[in-house]
This record gives sequence, structure tokens and C-alpha cells, in this order.
Amino acid sequence: MGTKQSLTTAQLRTAAEVRLAETQPPMLHAKSADDLLHEVQVLQIELKMLNEILRQSQVALEESRNRYISFYEFAPVGYLTLTHAGQITEANLTAATLFGLGRKKLLGRRFDSLVATADRERWRHCFVSALGRRSTQSLDLKLDHGNGSWFYGEVQLRHQDDNAAQSAIRIVLSDVTSRKQTEEQGLAIKERLELALNATSDGVWDWDLRSGTIYRSPHYFDIVELGPDEDSRNFSFFKKTIHPDDLPRALKAIEAHIQGKTHSIEFEYRLASRSGEPKWINSRSMAVERDTDGKPVRIVGSIRDITARKQIELALVEREAQYRAATETAADGIWMVDAANGRLLSVNDAYVRRSGYRREELLTMRLSDIEADESPEAVRVHMENIRNNGSDLFETRHRAKDGEVWPAEMSISYWATGGGRFFCYVRDLTDRKRNEAVRQEVRAEMEDAMRFHVASQTVAAMAHELNQPLNAVATYSLAALHMLRNGNPKPNRLLHALESNAQQARRAGDVVHDLLEFLSTGEVTTNPEDLNDIVHTALYRIEANSLNLFQSRLELDANLPPVSANRLQVEKVMGNLIQNGIEAMHGFGISPKNIVITVRTSTDGKMAQVTVRDSGPGIDAKTLHRIFEPFFTTKQKGLGMGLAISRAIIEAHGGQLWAESEPGAGASFHFTLPFAP
Repeated sequence: MGTKQSLTTAQLRTAAEVRLAETQPPMLHAKSADDLLHEVQVLQIELKMLNEILRQSQVALEESRNRYISFYEFAPVGYLTLTHAGQITEANLTAATLFGLGRKKLLGRRFDSLVATADRERWRHCFVSALGRRSTQSLDLKLDHGNGSWFYGEVQLRHQDDNAAQSAIRIVLSDVTSRKQTEEQGLAIKERLELALNATSDGVWDWDLRSGTIYRSPHYFDIVELGPDEDSRNFSFFKKTIHPDDLPRALKAIEAHIQGKTHSIEFEYRLASRSGEPKWINSRSMAVERDTDGKPVRIVGSIRDITARKQIELALVEREAQYRAATETAADGIWMVDAANGRLLSVNDAYVRRSGYRREELLTMRLSDIEADESPEAVRVHMENIRNNGSDLFETRHRAKDGEVWPAEMSISYWATGGGRFFCYVRDLTDRKRNEAVRQEVRAEMEDAMRFHVASQTVAAMAHELNQPLNAVATYSLAALHMLRNGNPKPNRLLHALESNAQQARRAGDVVHDLLEFLSTGEVTTNPEDLNDIVHTALYRIEANSLNLFQSRLELDANLPPVSANRLQVEKVMGNLIQNGIEAMHGFGISPKNIVITVRTSTDGKMAQVTVRDSGPGIDAKTLHRIFEPFFTTKQKGLGMGLAISRAIIEAHGGQLWAESEPGAGASFHFTLPFAP
């Protein structure tokens, strides 16, 4: 407060007398008669001086108070005073702001009402502890921000009881939300890192080059199959785990990185064998901290067990060797072609031999150089289609070095790797084509023989058809001769006999004409026919010759339109199918022998369909697959041509003949015929 605030009463009296002497008129003597007046004047001056001192002290106190209030109110931390019951009696502006409340609403509230439920027990324990101690207590709490949100506060509380009447808990409150969030983020990062390290099979290490110590994760020791020991935090532990043959290469890579020659370190090495089985490790690391000179002071890395990958690589190398051996010894040609330009990248020995070119010559050529059927543009378009579709199988012709053009079957697959590759198998079809030509000749001969056999089988049916008109011709001729010889005067009867004779002769001629046409062309002459009537006729002939050996049931469509058919030949097919069913049932002693014949429209509505179903033993899948082959038979007698001929007849009509069966469930034979136009 200055020297004036520290004056004693004596000093004040002396100072007052000095000031009084300074204000007395010159004629006033030191020894005045009126001492009382002097005393009063001195006291007045003392009072004035004392008032001045008090005024100055008041100003200083007010300045100090204002500074305290400013410091208290606007401090960056909250100040609160609590009663022993935990009620807030004082709070600065910062505290009110932190809680999002006006000061009036804050005062009188219990502090624990502002604490999150999960933290209240910790708060109460700390509060009680502060009441019984003189030391500062501290804890972090989750506190109500007043608007439905929360903040984290660091609470320091101390019991103050200098005056028993004013004993209270003083609190300093700091907002540590950012710090807590940072801590939580750090914990989350640490947790994620630990989870990642636990989830991965990699071992992690952290090398402090300044201290020479190395941290190694638990997975590290699992991989190297060694537990932590006195050397596990030193570099010597690494030397102990690596195979001696791989150590120099590893040390060279590490030294090059320390000298700044490489951005990172990566090498593969084998573990020093303990189990007898080789174990391969991949090591990756890099400097993450350097000193002012740029030298590494901290290197972090990981190791990974790559034994399985190495085994796969070795297997691939072995497989590639096998592939090359298979490629070079294959009888077919094998290429690898660049999809970008069609150039041959590799060819095997088989294609070198077949083409007549040297391998070096072929590797300078393109597909279009050896393709004999397609132009270069057509080859390009074809390759583009294969690229889009993935593969293709087709026949073409190649041109050998000597000019020979030979047939080839190409099987090409597209691989997108390596910029695009075509992998091609090339099969020489020269022998196959030659054999096919021979087979076609044999097939033609067999077809001729089959047609002849069909005709011979058909002749029997035709003989029956010819027998009736020829007998009629003979009868009518004899009647006419008889009338002429006897001079019969009835010309009408003679005319009828001659006209009937001519009609029956034409019928016989039609039968012969159909036979000759089929023998010469393999085609049949068809007419609109009633398919139901054909079925009745064929069944009647079989029943007449079978002596009631079977029972039949007809399921006919009465409204079926006429079909386009050669009646005699279709009757022959029907008879063959019915007879086969009877023989199959008879051979296995099945009784009763049932034949069901169904006539209906096919499912597509374009054809008539006939089904002949028996109750026999059925046909196994292997036999069913071959049943229509020429000369295939399961009977002790017979040529095995019946079903083959029947199929040929139906197909000549424009229909189809097929069989369905399951062993033990009988057999069903179906054929279709086109409707008459």
C-alpha cells in the first residue's frame, strides 16, 4: 500500500505538526498560548491524512477485488464451492458455462445430480474421502452439459476449514473432453492394432537402434518356434533363428537400408532347422524414424510364414516341368499365341514336325500366315470372337511349308493374363478325314443294303397286296373269256368284267411302282391315309397269325386328321413293333401279354403320334442306347435289322421313331407322322 499506509501514530503526529507549521502564518510563534487550538489543528490534519490513507487503501482494495473477480469469473477453469452435503454455494462464470446453466440455476443444486449415473459412485467415494483429508483429491467424471450432451471434466477437490463456520469443499473443474477423446481414440487405435496383430498370422518387431533393443510380438515367437529368452530383445536372436546359408544375404539387405541405399527391406529366408522340415519366412521392414543426419534410429517390420506358398511355388515349378514335358511329347500340336497381334509365342515339337517349319521360323509368324481357309481379316474377327466368348472348337485347314494344305481341328481358349493369350490345341485331321471318307462309303453301302432289305421285307407285304388284284384280274379275265366263248349277248356284263380287270391291274401296277421308286431313291410315295385304319389293319393281321397269344387295347383319336403315309410301309412298321412286344413278353413267360396302342396328336400339335406299349420286362439303358443300330439284336434268331428298317421308313416319311423303357416296367415305342397337307 506504500509508506503512508505503514505510518505509526507518533509518525502521524510528527507529520501533522510539520504540515501545520508549513501552513501557519509567519507571525505565529512556536510557543502559542492556545496549545489546545494547536492540538485540534494537528488532530484535524491527522484525520485528513488518515482519510487520505484510507481512501488510497480503499482504491487499492477495490482494484485488487476487481482483479480477483475477473480472475475468478473468467478463469479458463471452473471454480465451485460445495457444502458438506454436496450442494453448490458458489460457482464462477466458467463453471456455469460448462454446465450450460445460469449461475442462479446452478447454485443450490447437488453436484452429484450433474454427474453421469455411471460415475456417481466414484464421485461419492472421492467426495467423502476429501471431507476426511486435507490433501487434494482428483478424478475424471462424465458431466451434464445441460443441452442433452455430456462433457468430460477433471475435478480437483479439497476440504477447506480455516474457519469452522465457513468449512467447505473447494472444486477446480477443467474441461478435458478433448483429452479424453484423444485418449479414447488412442485406446481404440491400440485395441485395433492389438486385434489386427492377433488376427494376422504375422509376427511384428520394432528395433530401437539407439538402445539396440528389439520388441517382438507373441506371434513372432510362434513363427520362429522359439520362446522369449535373454537374447530375444537383441539382434543376436535374429541371427540365432535364421538358416546359416541365408544369414549373409539378410545382413547385406539390412545394412544397405541402414546406409540409405534402399527404401525398404524385404527378403525371404529359411529358419534354422529344428524339426527337419524346411520353414520359409518372408521379412519386410523399413525405417520409420531417423536422426538429424538422416540415419535410421528405429526400424519396424514383420515376418510371415510362407512355407505353404513356397510349397505351392515348388509344386508349380514341378507342374510346369511336367506341362512342358507333356507339351513336347504330345501327339497334337500346341501353341501359345499373343492375343494382341496373333503372333505365335511358343509351339511344341509335334506342330514343328507337321508344319515342316523350323521352330525359329514359326515364332516369327502369325496365325494368318499358316491359315489356309480364312483371310487375315477373317482370322482377326474370329480371334476377337474367341476373346469375347472365352473358347472355340472348330475345323479349318493349315498350310505346311511345302505348300500342302491339311485339315486341322482347333481347340482354342483365351487367357486374359499377360496381356491376353490364346492357348491352342491343333489336331491333324488328315487320317480322320480319310477314315470318314471310307466310313461314308461303307455307310452308303450299308444304306443300300438296308434299303434292299427294307424292300425285301416290304415285298412280303406287297405280295399280299398284289395277290388280291392279280387274283381279281384272273377271275375277271376268265369270266370275260367264258362269255366270249359262249357267245354271251350281254355286253354290259362283259364291259364290267373288263373295266374291273383294268382297275385291279392298275392297283397292282401302283404297288410295283412304289417298290421300284423306293429301291431307286430311298424315298416313299405317300398319300393321305387314315392312321386309325392302318393300325386296325396291322393289328388284324398280327392277331390272325398269333392264335390269341396276346390281348390288345386301342386308344385312338377318332378326330385325328389324315396323315401323309405309304400305307404298306407304315403297316409293316406297326406289325414289327407289335410283334417285337409279343416276342419280348413270350420270351420271359409273362402272362397276360398286353399290348396297348395309342394314337393321338403330338405335344407340339404338328404331327400324329403312335405309341405301342407292352407289359414285358423292359429294356436296360445300355441296350436301349443301341437298339436301333443295324445288326444289333438280343434275339437268338434274327439279323437285328427290324428296328433299324422301321426307323429308316419313318424317317423317310419325315417322322421320328424312338423308344422309352425302365427295367421291369415294359417298353414303349413311339413314332410320328406328318399330317397330310
